[in-house]
Amino acid sequence: MSNFSYASRLRAAQDVLTVLKPMEDYIPLRQEESVEGIDTFIKSLVETNNL
Repeated sequence: MSNFSYASRLRAAQDVLTVLKPMEDYIPLRQEESVEGIDTFIKSLVETNNL
């Protein structure tokens, strides 16, 4: 059985960010997929979840 809870999906997004941060040659296709874009998105998810 797979775990698709909100918390598990948020953790997976944070894991992706952890992998991407040290990559110096990472070039995203869209601004939303940049390290800054992903970080901003994750922060907004956390803020929304805390409301």
